[in-house]
Amino acid sequence: MQRKSQWKAVLLGVLFLSGAPRLWAGDGYFAKNRSTFARGFKNIVGAPLEIPVTMGHYSRGDGRPVIREMAGFFDGVFRMVSREVNGLFDAVMSFVPGEQDGYPVQPETLF
Repeated sequence: MQRKSQWKAVLLGVLFLSGAPRLWAGDGYFAKNRSTFARGFKNIVGAPLEIPVTMGHYSRGDGRPVIREMAGFFDGVFRMVSREVNGLFDAVMSFVPGEQDGYPVQPETLF
């Protein structure tokens, strides 16, 4: 039984060391990880602000005020959901090595 656990420890050590060079290979991996996670967190927190910001943009347009406000509200809800999904994607995928540009929302963050 002792021998079986030693082989498991050796195998786990070899697997860990074989994957480590790929993880540490990039110079900017941790900087990219931090910036992607921060962008995702900002988008998650700032997503509810899309509704009043979008309603403010729509209120300066032409047409009936009630229609403009309703259109701004529903567009703001759509933008909020899209920013929330983008933020969740960025926050979760920031830990995966590689290039993740995320879903392009404009502006990239609200604050």
